[in-house]
Amino acid sequence: MSTKLDEIFVSFAEALEDLSKTISNDSSSYKFESSFNNLIRDFGQSVFQSIIGNIPKSKNDRTTILTSMGDVCFPKSHPLATAPGGFKISPYMQEHLCRAGTKLTFEEALCRTFLSSNRIEDVSKGRNYIAHSNYVAHLGNHDHFFDKVLDVLPNKSPLVFICDGAKWIWKWIEEYYPNSTQILDFYHCKEHHYAFAKIYYHKDEHQSRKWVESCIELLMEKKVNELLTKISDLPCGQKLVENEKQKLLTYIRNNEKRINYGLYKERGLLFGSGAIESANRDIIQKRMKLSGQRWTLSGAQQMLNLRVCYKSGVQEKLLELITHSQRAA
Repeated sequence: MSTKLDEIFVSFAEALEDLSKTISNDSSSYKFESSFNNLIRDFGQSVFQSIIGNIPKSKNDRTTILTSMGDVCFPKSHPLATAPGGFKISPYMQEHLCRAGTKLTFEEALCRTFLSSNRIEDVSKGRNYIAHSNYVAHLGNHDHFFDKVLDVLPNKSPLVFICDGAKWIWKWIEEYYPNSTQILDFYHCKEHHYAFAKIYYHKDEHQSRKWVESCIELLMEKKVNELLTKISDLPCGQKLVENEKQKLLTYIRNNEKRINYGLYKERGLLFGSGAIESANRDIIQKRMKLSGQRWTLSGAQQMLNLRVCYKSGVQEKLLELITHSQRAA
């Protein structure tokens, strides 16, 4: 095994050196980093497999298990050839998949676009209706997600973006649509105020709610500067509370031009996340989160593509693609 490991290390060192030679002024940072990570993974997989030792030739005597290093083949009698729950996934990998699953939110990969003329107000008490929307759903690199978004945004209409506080989203909007109206989702803004209020008022729900509502009232009255003063003047005896106050002030200052909710209301603009939340339920959850379903990343993306096509009312594009593929074959 020692000789085999030596060969793997030498091969890895050569591959690493070849990769380092590809760096140039016009190199893609993404391409280099992804290549580096693939190299590390392949190296780890080779070492892991080498440590396992000889693998039986008979398929009945061996099993392949997904590990954090990729697929590794084990003799079924090997003490590491365990896969709890009947899945061919190592216990360590299962733990990480569970952690990732609890944090993955499909909403982060969903975009909904619609024209103001498609918005019908007061369908019922406190409820609006959007007659038609175009959707984009993507799992993976956000650059590819943005490429899809560009395909569905109108070219000439004045655009309004309602987003959460993610910097990478605002950076993209600033680059491509600097003259658009940017709105920080009202509920995300309110949640940040509540998070601070619970710390400041020692989890006193009544005082926290009263303070937050007074802050929101200032925003609805187009008094962002007054809100900043109100928060700045709060006396903080503890360093932890002072730090949290400064975080909230920074958050508000960074989004100052995006939280003038009183102005948006006067202009008849939406400023909450209701439209995208309902889209998440309708586009994704109704189909993707049925009982007993499990998805690969590729399978989930393909189903999302079909859902987006169907709910956007552009099924003819899918039919054209199928017809074209048949003719090409």
